[in-house]
Amino acid sequence: MDHTVYIRWAHNAFELMACVTGFVYWRKLRGTYWQWFPVYLALILAMELCGKYLRDVLGHVDWNFILFRYVCIPLQFLFYCWLFRQYFKGTPVRGLPLLAAAVYVLSFGADVALVQPGRFWFFSFSYTVGNLVLLVLIFTYFIRLVRDEEALQFKTSLMFWVCFGLLLFYLGTMPFYGLHNTLRMKYPAIFMVYWYIQITLSALMYSSFTLGFIWSRQK
Repeated sequence: MDHTVYIRWAHNAFELMACVTGFVYWRKLRGTYWQWFPVYLALILAMELCGKYLRDVLGHVDWNFILFRYVCIPLQFLFYCWLFRQYFKGTPVRGLPLLAAAVYVLSFGADVALVQPGRFWFFSFSYTVGNLVLLVLIFTYFIRLVRDEEALQFKTSLMFWVCFGLLLFYLGTMPFYGLHNTLRMKYPAIFMVYWYIQITLSALMYSSFTLGFIWSRQK
């Protein structure tokens, strides 16, 4: 069996850990918009497992690509835009997440309309745009954090741990996903090295989510 299969399953274990921890501590999230975060993590994990079943058991590689291109990846960007929208309510930057979501949707539409089916499996353009707008939201959060009294209690802020994890993953993997198709087709050795890096960063991201569920305190 290909050793990357074990690595993928190990990565799923980190996803499961974050998801289960979120539901274990769901009582302190109940009644807030954070109650939907464990549900989102469960959906992402379910789609990951569904993708494995389509690809590895049924042999439907194309359906696996479709699931990630058109459902899983857009859901991730739009959910985080929604999450920032909830967090920024009542602040001068409350409209920024809506703008970020609109920019991403337009870029995704451009990918769907312009990329020839079968030529590239990964929508690098819209992913890169989504990555950039998400990083803008993350940096906006950290800039506001250092100016706010919440900075003294960052350890108990779930948004801090979420943003910290997102920053590690999306900043660290931006070159990999931005050049995904080129690396995959022309530079497979470099692609695999970066693939290991992005798996590691993703595991760290979900570990950060797990710590956030454990240490956070809702106001």
